[in-house]
Amino acid sequence: MTDPESDPAEQEIEGISGLGPTYHDRLEAAGIDTLGSLEDSDPTDVAAANVTEGKAQDWIDRANELVREQRSTP
Repeated sequence: MTDPESDPAEQEIEGISGLGPTYHDRLEAAGIDTLGSLEDSDPTDVAAANVTEGKAQDWIDRANELVREQRSTP
């Protein structure tokens, strides 16, 4: 079993450019509350937070980068 504290995918969505408290709350209300849930999301679902699909894809890509970076750090 994976320890949520050591799995970067289980971390809250933070450190993503353009994703401030308002968007964070909107995503959380949609059930997207961790980096893992964001990186696994469809841009259309993320865009429901009142952003363009392009911005939604940027956030998804950044979540993927953050998880990958943190997993590769010893």
